[in-house]
Amino acid sequence: SGDIGLSLIGNPYPSALNVEEFIDENLYSINPATNTLTGTYYLWSHNNRVEGNDFSSDDYYTCNRSGAVGFAANGTGNNTIPTIYIPSGQGFFVENEVAGDLKFKNSMREKNTPAQNPKENANFYRTKNIKKSSELERHRIWLDITDSAKTTGNQAMVGYIENATNDFDLGFDTYVFDDKKPLLIYSILDTYPVAI
Repeated sequence: SGDIGLSLIGNPYPSALNVEEFIDENLYSINPATNTLTGTYYLWSHNNRVEGNDFSSDDYYTCNRSGAVGFAANGTGNNTIPTIYIPSGQGFFVENEVAGDLKFKNSMREKNTPAQNPKENANFYRTKNIKKSSELERHRIWLDITDSAKTTGNQAMVGYIENATNDFDLGFDTYVFDDKKPLLIYSILDTYPVAI
C-alpha cells in the first residue's frame, strides 16, 4: 500500500513480472473509484556517478503502457530501454493516484513454457472482449536532445496507441519526472509538460 505520489515496490516473484498486466490490474478508475495507480512507473538504471548524496534524474526510465523513455549517458549501468517485463526482485517506483493496496497475481508472471499455437485457445466465451496492453496497436516516435558532449540530455516519446485519447489517459500518458533539467524535451497537455 502507499500514499498519493511515488511508492517503491518490487517484483515479488522468482520469475519476470509482466508490468503491463500489473498496471492493467491496478490502474485507477474514477467511476466507480477502484484501484490506485496512474499507470506510470520508474526504473533506475544507475548510469551516472553519485555526487555527494545527489542522484541524477537521468538515471530513471519513465515508463507506462505506451512504452519507456530515458537518457542513458556513457555510464556503467543498464542503458537498455526497459521492456514490459520486470526481472525477479527488481525494485521500481509506481505513481499512486490515490492511497491503497496493490494487487499481484500469479497470472502476471512470465512463464518459460514452450510456444503454443495461440489459435487453439482463442475461442473463449466472456462478457467483454478486452485486448491486453501487449496486444494494442502502437505507433511511437522517440525524440532525443543532448548537449554537444553527450553528457546530459533527455528523451520524450510521442505515441499513437489504440484506446488512448487526446486527453490525459492514465496508463498511456506521463508527466515529466524532473522539469528542472538543463536540457528537456516534452509535449504540452493542458499546460503540463508530458514525457510520454
